[in-house]
This record gives sequence, structure tokens and C-alpha cells, in this order.
Amino acid sequence: MSFPFPNTFDGKLKAVIVVTTVAALFLSLSGIVVYETVAARESLVGEMETLADVLGANGAAALAFQQPEAAVRILSSVEAKPHIVAGYFLTPEGDLFATYEKEAIPPLPTLSLPTLSKKAHFGDGLLALQRDIIRDAEKIGMIQLVSNLEPIHQKVRNSVIVMVAVLVGCAALALAISYRWLRTISQPIFDLAKTASQVSASHDYSLRAVKTTDDELGRLTDGFNQMLEQIENANRELQSKNQELARSNSDLERFAYVASHDLQEPLRVVTSYSALLEDEMGQDLSPDAKKYLDYVVSASGRMRTMIAALLDYSRIGSKGQPFTRVDCEKALEVALANLHLAVRDTAAGITQDDLPVVLGDQDQIIRLFQNLIGNSLKFHRPDVPPEIKIRALREENFWRLSFEDNGIGIAPEATEKVFDVFQRLHSRAEFSGTGIGLAICRRIVEHHGGNIGVDSVPGEGSVFHLTLPIVTVPAEEIS
Repeated sequence: MSFPFPNTFDGKLKAVIVVTTVAALFLSLSGIVVYETVAARESLVGEMETLADVLGANGAAALAFQQPEAAVRILSSVEAKPHIVAGYFLTPEGDLFATYEKEAIPPLPTLSLPTLSKKAHFGDGLLALQRDIIRDAEKIGMIQLVSNLEPIHQKVRNSVIVMVAVLVGCAALALAISYRWLRTISQPIFDLAKTASQVSASHDYSLRAVKTTDDELGRLTDGFNQMLEQIENANRELQSKNQELARSNSDLERFAYVASHDLQEPLRVVTSYSALLEDEMGQDLSPDAKKYLDYVVSASGRMRTMIAALLDYSRIGSKGQPFTRVDCEKALEVALANLHLAVRDTAAGITQDDLPVVLGDQDQIIRLFQNLIGNSLKFHRPDVPPEIKIRALREENFWRLSFEDNGIGIAPEATEKVFDVFQRLHSRAEFSGTGIGLAICRRIVEHHGGNIGVDSVPGEGSVFHLTLPIVTVPAEEIS
């Protein structure tokens, strides 16, 4: 059986004091009660010994002159003692000479004697005592008295009543003292807890706990306030850094957007004039001049593609849509529809698990799936149709999605570089592309609060794995 314990520190401290006080007093008073019980037993034995000696002296003549009636009258004088329930005069041989019984008592083995084995015997809720009667140095008989234990019980009851009264009084006194003095101990802790709750609720690290003592609690308050000050300074510095980073990112995004936008106009001019030059002077150009002109047009096209990819990359963090519930099944359908020609041409086989609903930007999720699947379609082994497996596994507050293929794989030293901007592991003659597709994938995943990585074995294939947040709020609460 368990007992309720106070939930507050103040209540616990008071409970400890009261329980400790009561337990110590209980043990002490229990010892006193035991002592009183033993003393009461000895007192009753002494009282009965004295009474037996007096009655024995008075009954000696009756025993000597064989007068049982006189002996009975002498025994009857114990009627004034409520606890004496029986008395007996016996002959020296142990035969009953006279009997007095105030009430029926159970037969005691110790009384069917000629003599008691012990001069006083406790048993069956009674005390039996025997004394020899001596006259002129000769034993002329014995007297036996039987008493109930009410005198002992009365003393024990009185002791218990006193003990309970003392316990209640001391517990009340301890509680009263604790109310008066414990406040000096508990108040600093209450102030500390209150400040901690306020800081936790408001995230206002400028708050400070009030120091009221110079002891260990005071030092604890100082330490807590110093910690708040350190957090406040670190938070202020972090906010400043975040603002600088936000400005820097904004400037970089704006620069990338402006630069990519402004660069396209000269490229259009270069491309247009190259086409005009070829149209007007194509027949007069030498083979080398035509080759050089083709280089210019091809390079301009690649440059335009790279600028467009860079523009897309810069827009991911700033031009995205508000996060909503995104059904990955539907997002995958759109991505595969955009890639249907590549899927058909490579005879790719694509299998998938049941995909989850996540929180994110739908267009970016589609772009993410399209880039990862397109990457597997592009980097497949010659004469081996691509096999792509899409899996989903829940992990705490995220969904872990994986895109596994049987392509050419990636060298271990390049598994991090593949996510950098404009990183190419193969020449354009082997595989076309800008080298920014996987960088966009990482930018999208990180924009959604997740992470992306790849495990690969060259010549066997790769597994791209990423995490996206689980929807944890009702749909109507998502803007």
C-alpha cells in the first residue's frame, strides 16, 4: 500500500520533518510503553507477594488449629481488591484447605500442584502467585493468590493514551514550526522555480531570480542567473548572426537572380548574331570558321542552361510556396509523367511502397522526385535497363524515403561532392547535364528541415536516402 506524498517542495520538506519527528517519538514512546508494561508486571507481583504474606500470617492460626471456616473468612478479605479473582490455603502436602473464588477461572496447570514450580506465573491472562506460610520456623502450609491482569492493562492503556497525545502534540508543534521556519529555506527555491517557468514560457532570458540568502541556495541562484546571462548573450549574438546570415543569403539570392537574369541578355545577343552571321556568310565561311561558330553557339546554349539552373537553385529558399499537406503518391505520379519519355526509352522498371503524406512545398517535392529518378535513369549501365525501387519508412518525426537503383554507382570519395553545385563526375561526352540537379535536391530537402545522403557501390548501383517532416497538425491549421 502506497501513501500519497506532497507534490510541492515545501510540502515534501514539511512531510519529512513531521514524519521524522513522529517516527523518532514513536520509537522512544514505544520503548517507554514496553518499560511501563514490565514495571507494571513487577509491581503487581510485588503487591500480591505483600498481600499473600499478610494473609498467610493471618491464616497461620487457622491452619495450625484446622479451622477451614476461619481460613475462608480470611481469604474473603481480598474482595476489596478487584483484580484478585481467587485465593487458596494449602496444607504442607499441597492439599486444598480453604478456597475463595470471586469468579470462575479456567483451571491453571500451575494450580494443580502441591507447589508451584515458580513462585509467580503468568498464563491464560492471569497471574498466579504462591508463598509458604512459616510459623516457629516450620512450614505449616501455603497460600496461593490468582489475579487478572487488569492493573497492567490499565497502566498500558494510560501509557498509550499519553503516547498518542504526545505524538499528536509533537507532530502539530513540528508542523507549526515548519510553517514558520521552512519558508526561509523553500522561498529561494520557489523564486528559482517561478523564474525558470517564466523563462521557459516566454523565452525571455533577461529575467533574473531574486537572491535572498548567501548560503548554498544563494550560490545556486547566482549560478542560475549567470546561466541566464550567458544564454541571453549567446542568444543575442545568435540573433545578430542569423540576421547577418539572412541578409547575406538575401543578397546572394538577389545577386544570383540579377546576375543570371542580366547574363541571359548578352547570351541572347551572342546567339542571335551567331545565327545571323551563319545565315548571311555561311557560304563564305571556311570550315574552321564554321567549327568555331558552332563552338560559340553550343557554349552559349550550355551557358543559358546553367544560368537557368542557377536561377532555379537561388529561388528554392525564397520563391517557394507555403508548406501544405503533400501526398507523395500524387507527387510521384506527376514526376513520372514528366519523365515518361526517359522511362520509355530506357525500358526502366520502377516499383514503390505506399508513400506517405508529408509537410512541404508540393512543386519542390515533385522537382525532388523528378531529379532523383531522372538521375537514376541517366546514369544506368549500358545494356542494363534501370531498376528503381522507392521505399518509405517512418522514423520518429520524419519519413525516410529511399531511391535505390542498379546504375553505374558512385565512387566512395565522391558521395559528398555529388551534392555540390556544378560538380560533375563524368565528361559531357559521357553524360549530359549541368551538374546542379543533386545540389537542387539537397537544397529542397534542407529547406524542408531534412537531410539527404547516398550509399553507393561502383558498378552495382546507388541508394539515395532523404528525410521529410511528418504532418503533425490538422489540415485546417496549415496555411
